[in-house]
Amino acid sequence: MSAIPRALVQHIAVVSLAAVALSSARVEAQPVQLSVAGPIATVGGRAPVPYRVGETSSDWSAIRDFCIEHLSRVDDPILETDPGRELVEEFTDALKISLKPDQYILKPVATVVEDDPAPTENIHATGHLTVRIYRIFEARILDSSLSHAMLTNSESYSNHDLQELALENARKGGKGRANAILTLPLRLIRDVYLAMPLEARNSPISFEDNHLDESVGAILEGVTVPKYRRL
Repeated sequence: MSAIPRALVQHIAVVSLAAVALSSARVEAQPVQLSVAGPIATVGGRAPVPYRVGETSSDWSAIRDFCIEHLSRVDDPILETDPGRELVEEFTDALKISLKPDQYILKPVATVVEDDPAPTENIHATGHLTVRIYRIFEARILDSSLSHAMLTNSESYSNHDLQELALENARKGGKGRANAILTLPLRLIRDVYLAMPLEARNSPISFEDNHLDESVGAILEGVTVPKYRRL
């Protein structure tokens, strides 16, 4: 992972970059801009809400409309619509830091809908046709020392380092995972996506030896990813 410039430039931070034992590190949108985008509605505080495609497309339409309605609400009793808990957990896993409410502010940015089902790589439902809805938030880090810690963490671990840590975790009886933060220059990564043909943005890309899921492009302002529809 190349060094991140120390100049006062905006970065996109993906919290966190997880390496799984015996596989390459992959970045999905858990995304966030430093500025942080926290997505994903959860039911009962835990499970993500990708919809497993069932009997008819009308089933999906009804569930999609239900989710969109509830995701737009504050403190919804059915879907967890505040990304704060997830954000705190990611900072704990990656930085061993207990994120405090006065260290960041959250602002809802958009809702993104995936209408066409595709096989999921989720280990609990591998291969099942899945469509997703993302609620994207921007989280601005207010604490300069925390921003410095994020940049330092990003510079300190290569993908190889994370894979070695994940293997060590597996040898010790863990789940074979290791977490770190990846920060990338926001303008540069946006320009990379804008230079790509539209259809190419529907697939993961490689950037500075990092495997970026297509959902990363979906959170960038001004970038269109055809498989996702912004509301």
